[in-house]
Order: sequence, then structure tokens, then C-alpha cells
Amino acid sequence: MDRKNIPLCVDLDGTVCATDTLQEAVFALIKKRPSTILAMFLWILRGIPEFKKQVAVRITVEPASLPFRDSVIAFVRSERERGRKCFLVTASRQEIGERFAKHLGCFDEVMGSTDKLNLKGPKKADALVARFGEKSFDYVGDHVVDTHVWKHAAGSYVIATSMSLVAAAEKLGNVVQVFEVPRMNLNSLRKAVRAHQWAKNVLVFAPAFLGHRFFETAVLVKSIAAFAGFSLAASSIYIVNDLFDLEADRAHPTKRHRPFASGAIPAFHGVMLSIALLVMSLIVSTILGTGFVAIIGSYLLLTTAYTFWLKSVVIADVMMLACLYTVRLMAGSVATQVVVSPWLLSLSTFFFLSLAFMKRVSELKLVLKKHHIENRGTTIDDLIVKGRDYQTGDLHLITSLGSASGYISVLVFCLYITSTSVQTMYSEPDYLWFACPLLLFWLSRAWMITNRGAMHSDPVAFALTDRTSYIVGALLVFVTMLAMTNPLGISWRH
Repeated sequence: MDRKNIPLCVDLDGTVCATDTLQEAVFALIKKRPSTILAMFLWILRGIPEFKKQVAVRITVEPASLPFRDSVIAFVRSERERGRKCFLVTASRQEIGERFAKHLGCFDEVMGSTDKLNLKGPKKADALVARFGEKSFDYVGDHVVDTHVWKHAAGSYVIATSMSLVAAAEKLGNVVQVFEVPRMNLNSLRKAVRAHQWAKNVLVFAPAFLGHRFFETAVLVKSIAAFAGFSLAASSIYIVNDLFDLEADRAHPTKRHRPFASGAIPAFHGVMLSIALLVMSLIVSTILGTGFVAIIGSYLLLTTAYTFWLKSVVIADVMMLACLYTVRLMAGSVATQVVVSPWLLSLSTFFFLSLAFMKRVSELKLVLKKHHIENRGTTIDDLIVKGRDYQTGDLHLITSLGSASGYISVLVFCLYITSTSVQTMYSEPDYLWFACPLLLFWLSRAWMITNRGAMHSDPVAFALTDRTSYIVGALLVFVTMLAMTNPLGISWRH
């Protein structure tokens, strides 16, 4: 059947655009003006049209910054080239729909929400029937609410965001085409919670291990619970960070593939997932005591400050990242009641500050690679990391700061070995000297890889996939165990 003479009506959010423009605008507005989050509740009480209006007058979401469904856009363009009339019919406000239609250049007309009308579900169906007549238009949609429209359409075009949606549409008996798109699944959820980042939380085990109490059952159980509680809280914040950093992530060569930036997981689902993770974290934290709850609360406050402010403040951002690693050590100490040595806190501060600088250098290297400045005549100082306060002209300085910080952490470790406090902690502390070349080797190699532009944007993620890092880690544990137990009975100082 040739459908050339049947108007093609296409939804915007989740259909043409892989994400929801209203949700995008809400997160962008909160990030720009956090105080508006209270006003939003009042806007909602006045009705959805009023809410959309208030958001729209305060923030503009640029179409060029959003992910689109290329297969749907290609289909619309091909139909329009055949002479078919194509309409963008959206629950977003009329002016937003017109902005997207102008950007895409493949729609003849736009129908959108107004101050009085929220063009969604049954109301959208009524508007299309009034405009074209019953069963006299085709409709492309992506959500279960679109079944209200498909009931009155001549043909249904379904964005297969879930199998249940496809099944619901097929029950109506007028499905013309199904567009296969990436769906939310366990893999995308794993990426959203950044499960690989949980490796950072192994630091909560450090107080028990270095305090020689790791194999005490009660201490080990508390350490495991602390790891679980901290991981859940961290994942909750990772999601919040991603939701408020969508524009910057989409401008990044690799971060644009993250589930929320790519549209693989709707932003609203991210909010619900973040809340669920936070609740579970608080339940675990309560079991470990008020001290651990306070540590988790401090972590949440620090990460919130980082997300909304410090992330874009040069130097302060890397210092905060280093601080967040140290908070993990404190969490392990509070959970197990094993005191953390000031030496360990000092070492971790300098070591993780080095990794934070390494992260920024790797991001700048990616910017250089993306823009191919040698071929485009762009000067190095012109290029910046989106959402950060670093320029590629800063590379030499922050590389020096980062590598120096890493070497200082090893110096702190050397001073610790020669201190009097180490004598009470280890049977033969001189074994710990073997850890120094291992640390120097790993840091030097990591910085060499970073300088060559081959470092992952997150050094921790790099370490988790690097065989050499595993070998160095195993040797460090082995050296520490030798110092603790001195199985050969050797005394290096006599």
C-alpha cells in the first residue's frame, strides 16, 4: 500500500530525539539555578502546561546538543522526498517543536503544547483526529501513552523501546513498521551505576588490612558492609552527576556513549534508580552506626558541591577528587573502629591527587586528538574540555603538578618506613622498601601512557584492565604480608 497521501505525524521526545527535551531542560535549569528546584513544585501544582511554560522561559535546550534517532530521521526525510506531508507532533511546547523542526529541516508543520493544552496521550489523539480525521493519518511514537493515538491512526510506526510496547501496539492491528533501537538492559544499567568504579571503594578495606585486623571475622564483615554501603551511595551520586553533566558528556569523545548522554536510559529512570540506590545505602549505613552515616552524608555533600560548583573550578576540582578518595579510607576506619594512620592519609592525598591530575591530562589529550589541531590550524590554547576550566595550553603545567604529587606520595611512604611508629606495626618493616620501586614504576608508567594520549579518561578504569597493574598490585600485597609476618625471620637492621 502506498501511504504517500496519508500525513505522517511524528513524536519528538523519545522518537525523533533519543531523550526527553523537558527532562533535559529541567536538569539544565537546576544545574544553572539550583534554587529553582523549590519553585518547580509550585509550577507542577498549577498544571503541566504551566510547568512547561515556566521551564521554557528560563532555559533553552539546543537541538544540536541532543542525541537523535538517525533511523527515524532518515525515514522521515525519505518519506518527505516522496512528496508525503510530515508533521512534528509533540507534547513539548510549540516553540520548542519549531526549534527542532528548523534544526532538522524535514517537517512541513509543527503541532505542540500551549499555555492551556498539554498535547499528550488522548489530547494528542483528539487534536490529530480533529485535524486529519479518524484513521486518516499515520503516527510514529515510542511510549505506551502513544497507544491512545495509535488507536485512531491509519498506521502505527513503533520505536521499540521495549517488547511490551511493541506487543501493545500490535494488538491494535495497524502496525506498519517497527524501529529497532538500543533498549535499557542490565548492561546499560551496569554502565549507569558505573559498577567498575566500585573498585575505588576497595579503599574501605585498607584500615583493616594495614591495621592487621583484616582476618578478624567481625572486622571483615563490617568492611564488606562498608564497601556495599559506600558503593551504593557512590553509584547514586554518579547517576546524579551524569544527569547534570549531559551537555559536557555529549561533547566528550568517549563519555557521549554513557547511557544517559546517549539516550539509552531515560533521565527520569535515572532519578528513580538514584533514589533507590541511596535508600539502600542508608539502610546499610544505619546498621554500621551513626558515624558511618555521617561519613556517607559528608561524601554526598562533597560530591554535590563537586557536581554543581567545584567541577568547573580549576585545581579545586582535582583537590576535591583526591579528598573523596581519602573519605573512603575514613569510611573504612569508622565502620571497623580501626584507627587510620596520619601517614596513610598523607600518602593517599598526594597519590590520588596525582591520579586526579592524570584524569584531566587524559581528557585534554582526547580533545587534542578529536580536533586534529595539526591539520585544522587551531592553536592549542583555543581548545578546552567542555564543562571544565582547563585549556590544552595547561597540559605541561598540570602534568608537572600531577607527576610531582605522585612522587611526593612515594616520599611520604619512605618517611613512614623510617618512622618509629612503623616498628610496632610490622615484624620486619624494612621489607616495605621493596614497595617503593613498585610504586615509582607504576606511577611513572601511568604518566608515560597518559603523556602519549593512550590513558583511559579514568586512571582507575585503566588499572582494572591493565595486566601490569594487577601484577604490581599483587606484588605490593605480597611485600606488605612479608613485612607483617617476616616468615624467613630475617632482620635487615642487624
